[in-house]
Amino acid sequence: SETKLFKALVESIETVEGVHTRNTATIGGHIALASITSDIIPLLTASGCDVTIIEISGQAEIIPMDKYLIRKNTLLNGNGLILSLFIPVSVKGQCCSGYWSDVPHRQHAAASNYLNAGMVATLKDDVIHDMRLCFGGIGSNGYLNTIGQNLVGSAWNDNLLKRVFTELDQLAAASKTITDYKASMMKSFFFKFYHQVMLKKNKLFSTDVIKSTKKRAIRGKQCWQEYTQGNVGNSVVHVSAKEQVTGDAQYLDDIPPRRDELFIGLVKSTCAHANIRSIDVNAAMSIEGVVRFVDYRDVPGSNLTGCLVHDEEIFAVNKVTCVGQIIGAIVAEDRHTARKAAGLVKVVYEQLEPIITFEEAFENNSFYHPHHELNHGDVHAGFSDSDDVISDEMRMGGQEHFYMETHCCLVTPIGRNGEMSIISSTQNTSLVQRTVASAIGVSANNVVCKVTRLGGGFGGKEFRPIMVATVCAVASH
Repeated sequence: SETKLFKALVESIETVEGVHTRNTATIGGHIALASITSDIIPLLTASGCDVTIIEISGQAEIIPMDKYLIRKNTLLNGNGLILSLFIPVSVKGQCCSGYWSDVPHRQHAAASNYLNAGMVATLKDDVIHDMRLCFGGIGSNGYLNTIGQNLVGSAWNDNLLKRVFTELDQLAAASKTITDYKASMMKSFFFKFYHQVMLKKNKLFSTDVIKSTKKRAIRGKQCWQEYTQGNVGNSVVHVSAKEQVTGDAQYLDDIPPRRDELFIGLVKSTCAHANIRSIDVNAAMSIEGVVRFVDYRDVPGSNLTGCLVHDEEIFAVNKVTCVGQIIGAIVAEDRHTARKAAGLVKVVYEQLEPIITFEEAFENNSFYHPHHELNHGDVHAGFSDSDDVISDEMRMGGQEHFYMETHCCLVTPIGRNGEMSIISSTQNTSLVQRTVASAIGVSANNVVCKVTRLGGGFGGKEFRPIMVATVCAVASH
């Protein structure tokens, strides 16, 4: 069967972490990491898979898996990406399998006693036509795949088993990374592989030696002292835990598409500080599916917004003061077209010197307004009369919250007088309501803002969602 290798890969993939990790991880990410605890890499190497690496320049290189493991750090040093993986189909007479140590906590056991293997052998009339054995967890780069090729032409019998064991003993004696435990495991893996091949040849009288090595399911137990007064001391299930762990929880992006739904692609500044000289949208508007381009000229109300003081522009008018500042937005029939067209909008800038540090702000008299001061007593006299004065300086870079769900918003017009319904990933619905009403030029009661649930917020979605919501609202209006 041509699918023998694929079946063996599926069995190896089932050993990777838990179900949630397997549902979100990729084989490409597995190859990029090339961890010595990977149960997939040895089998891919032994089966003769090829990896295609493409560089930023567009040049692609096809590399055998064993060569990739040696050159991985130079191939993926920031200029290369894994483009594809070639997995050959199995040929007649081929047997393949993967093996692994049953170690519960791999991250703690990887360097000392974790071992895995991938083994592929092709036989013709009980003679080895090709054989590759790859062991993970040993060798200079974490993998050893030099065993097997020298046995081509040998008969598949007990004498082969002795020859492989002798070679493994010699290898362990000459290596500093192969412990007695690992040497024993390497023999055990091949012993099992040898008998699996014998079983397929109908020459095995007992299957006890090739029983499944599937990992045991991880089980846990929590104990606590019971109390009778309310929920104090009791383990209480989170109100939305069941929906979240089963995938039934509906976030904003899970809402089914609506008829005539349009999408927005933001045109953002690529300069930290510059004057906007011109904006050319002809190339973007020529793409099929693009509806229109909106900017500050389309704002019916106030183009100024903000959480406490309205001193921030929804759409930049004449100047940008940071990379990523919103200049305009492309409205299109689908998300891909909107983003593609937004990237084709040409903005011509007049570069200005960016103000980054406090010292630069003082030199350029650049301050936030209005200016606030808190004074109490004579500060200078207080310092001069002090017995000891400790002076130092501390600097800290800006911090930002990290949440799996990015800012998103769904706006639905529900009337001709600026009435609209908004579903926003925000922690501050009233602020979104007020700022959208200000941008549209209507009273707040014409705007209804709702929240389904948040994919993380931590305070980072208290103020900034107003930028996405106001842009969507202007486009919707």
